[in-house]
Amino acid sequence: MRNSMEMLYAGLDVHRDSLYGTVLDRQGGLVVQGSIPFNKEAVRCFFAGIPSSKVRVAIEACGF
Repeated sequence: MRNSMEMLYAGLDVHRDSLYGTVLDRQGGLVVQGSIPFNKEAVRCFFAGIPSSKVRVAIEACGF
């Protein structure tokens, strides 16, 4: 079972109509990964169950 106090690391690749997200634990183990529709509710669902104080997020966005 994953330690709920463990820091997690997320990367979001921003595209015109969607995002692609990956969340890893400290050891590089995959927590969740996948394509996310470009809307608030979908992003909330993707990060559901991950405490905001325990995740660091990097975003890659290029000009469209």
